Amino acid sequence: MKRIPLILLAQLTLCAITFAVAPVQPRKGEVPASGLFVPVSVDGYAGDNARTSFADKRVTVANVPFDLVTKNGADNFFLKSAGWPDWQKDPSSYYAAYDKGPETPGDPQRPMFKVPVADYAAVYLLAAADNDRALSNVVSFRIGAIDGGRRLTLHDFSATVPRFDEKKPAGVTTVLPTPAGNVFLIKVPLGLAFAQDFRDEWALDVEVTKELRLAVRRPDPCRFQIRPLGAPSGVHIFAMTFQRSPVQMTVTSEEAGHIFNEPQVPKFLVKLQHVGARTGKLSIEAVATNYYGEETRVAVEEIEFPK
Repeated sequence: MKRIPLILLAQLTLCAITFAVAPVQPRKGEVPASGLFVPVSVDGYAGDNARTSFADKRVTVANVPFDLVTKNGADNFFLKSAGWPDWQKDPSSYYAAYDKGPETPGDPQRPMFKVPVADYAAVYLLAAADNDRALSNVVSFRIGAIDGGRRLTLHDFSATVPRFDEKKPAGVTTVLPTPAGNVFLIKVPLGLAFAQDFRDEWALDVEVTKELRLAVRRPDPCRFQIRPLGAPSGVHIFAMTFQRSPVQMTVTSEEAGHIFNEPQVPKFLVKLQHVGARTGKLSIEAVATNYYGEETRVAVEEIEFPK
């Protein structure tokens, strides 16, 4: 009778070991182009070797697929050189060289990637920041369209990346121990639906850079822009994957510029497109704000989607 608790304990321990799942799983084949995830190769800017010794080049971490660096002698894309090349010149003209995009492909000061035009819920990183505290641990994403200086439409997002010597910071659920230190699964929420603003583009431009700050041009303080400024970023990116929003939304109306004149009643057509295999119920809410800040809300609840 005294042996029964010991036997049960052994069985429970065995079950715990049996069902444990390694954080990194090898992956075979390409990720479907029309699926929920869009792995982005960082090989073009990978020039640093942290000696992390990942065994596979295509992996899945917490159900997110990644394509790791395949370039010889490198395993990550180091952001130390990324920034605003002309920050010391403080150009005073209305048209800055920065707005034209990188002058040469592969410029480490202006790391630029392309992803298909879509609404994205988040970008996932396998990343860690350098232990040198003189380097920033902030990574920023500028997403939109850069068209040779004629048009610069960007949406900005930033995140803080833990350093190699940190254990498990708050908000981080997956830690990958490596010989170089801990590498982290970082989720950067994007949370804006702006794909329909780029219907004439085949891809979105994504600049990956350091911390973003307000730059005021001399001598006119009324002329300012958001620019990558401050201390160099010490973020090492080992892989990057964008996650499409499971529901893509396009809003249109019969009026140019969505401008309605009394006594017209504003009416919009909302088109929803399904991505992935999930189904469920949705709700749509429209919020109209008048000149005085008063809001009117109209909601459509319990939409069975994708039916």
